[in-house]
Amino acid sequence: MRNVTRLDTGKYTVKIENGVGEPKTLTLSVKVQDTPAQCRNLVLKDVTRGKVTLCWEPPLLDGGAEIINYIVEKRDSSKRSYYAVTSKCLDTTYTVEDLSEKTAFFFRVLAENENGVGDPSETADPVKATETPGPPKDIPCAPSVVCVCDSTNTSISLEWSRPADDGGMEILGYIIEMVKGEDTEWKRVNEALVAETNYVVTGLQTGAEYKFRVAAVNHMGRGGNKETLEPAQAIDRLTPPQVDIDAAFKQTHIVKAGGSVCLGIHFRGKPIPTATWVKEEGELGVMSEITTTGAYSSLSIENCSRYDTGKYTVNLENTSGSKAVTFTVKVLDTPGPPEAVAFKDVTRGSVTLFWLPPLNDGGARIHHYIVKPKGTDKWVVVGNTKNQAYVVEKLTKGDEYDFRVKAKNEAGYSRPRETLAPVLVKEPHIEPVADLSEITNQLITCNSGSTVTIDVPISGRPAPNVTWKLEEMRLNNSDRVSIKVTKDRTSISVKESQQKSLTLMKSLFITMLHFPTKQSLQRPSWTANFYLKL
Repeated sequence: MRNVTRLDTGKYTVKIENGVGEPKTLTLSVKVQDTPAQCRNLVLKDVTRGKVTLCWEPPLLDGGAEIINYIVEKRDSSKRSYYAVTSKCLDTTYTVEDLSEKTAFFFRVLAENENGVGDPSETADPVKATETPGPPKDIPCAPSVVCVCDSTNTSISLEWSRPADDGGMEILGYIIEMVKGEDTEWKRVNEALVAETNYVVTGLQTGAEYKFRVAAVNHMGRGGNKETLEPAQAIDRLTPPQVDIDAAFKQTHIVKAGGSVCLGIHFRGKPIPTATWVKEEGELGVMSEITTTGAYSSLSIENCSRYDTGKYTVNLENTSGSKAVTFTVKVLDTPGPPEAVAFKDVTRGSVTLFWLPPLNDGGARIHHYIVKPKGTDKWVVVGNTKNQAYVVEKLTKGDEYDFRVKAKNEAGYSRPRETLAPVLVKEPHIEPVADLSEITNQLITCNSGSTVTIDVPISGRPAPNVTWKLEEMRLNNSDRVSIKVTKDRTSISVKESQQKSLTLMKSLFITMLHFPTKQSLQRPSWTANFYLKL
């Protein structure tokens, strides 16, 4: 034997035979001189203010020599180095004193023989030396719930909760046991401890019923058992589609133009659902790719543009039901062009434009619009506005202009939207009209000898010519008559009115300026009669 260790200590038997007579056996004892193995079952026996009492069991292997003493060490939980508390402990229990109550410590014990110091045995958790000790170390309690979450013809899937009390120590794993039908003997399912809180029991008989129970295990041993509420049958389950959502799941995705986005969903159900992707108010783009493998489906869109903005729905369906999940994709792109650019209020030097916002804002708020007119030369920026209307001024009378409008968001400018036809800049023609709503029944009553005044709002383009007549006689300004005309009102005042019945007729003859010669013969006019009663 070469390179022996303490593990080679023990009794060895040699059997000698040559076919003649009885075989001979010889037993030899080998004692390997080595350092001791680890101490066993190091625990905190007592914790009080400033003190911690440790206890342990001697190593199984003493290294071929008598244990002469134990070394006890401590370590601040925030540091990496251990410091010796004592190197002359002759018993398997020791009280560490003068500990800070505000500091948590780890402890370890090492056995020593004449060959040296063995491997350390360390406490699993740090502890503070307070007057109120932590919970005593014990076996864990049973899991709160054990349930069957799925089954097939040959398997049953189990899930369970962690124990409410882990016994003050780390849970090392779980033991699963089962019993079939009317049997009474529980059989262990898993050879090694199960670290997770779920397990699939396989190799079951189709149609048979089984009960299951689960127990947690820590360093102190196996805890209590928790059984399933009722037997479970090994048969295929038909379940409608369900969606598995984790912390990374997002339903709203924002991507820059030219980038890519992947919409994915994990699902389950029996039979395995089919997954179908659709886009609301449109079809999937040519750069879209659908991938479905098992219980996962994804929709990938490459080189995104504003037209990929929208809502995408994946429909999951099997014979047991259906489920739909909708994703929202916002592509940060330049906006679409404004809609329906039109004009109104054309004057001799200005045009008022108005429009509707883009159908697609590019995934960001429209910041402003820019307006460009073009005469006979080139497009020129005349201004920008946050509104959906703009007055373009300083235009040349008699010229024709085209206009275009662009929208802008944080990604840039849209394509332009132009007026459908050029606009001729000229004075608009509006027929004359007067507002008589302030005069009741067109009858004005006044006292004899007083001054009577008639005031009428007027409008029209070009500005109308106003003529006042009494019967057929045209009235002009005199000592008794005062006529005033502004662009939006006309009035007449008559002093020392005489007591007799008369009719005051006001006729407005409007001359439209800059009309062609033929049309000047048919000038628009507006006439109204007023009756003055004294």
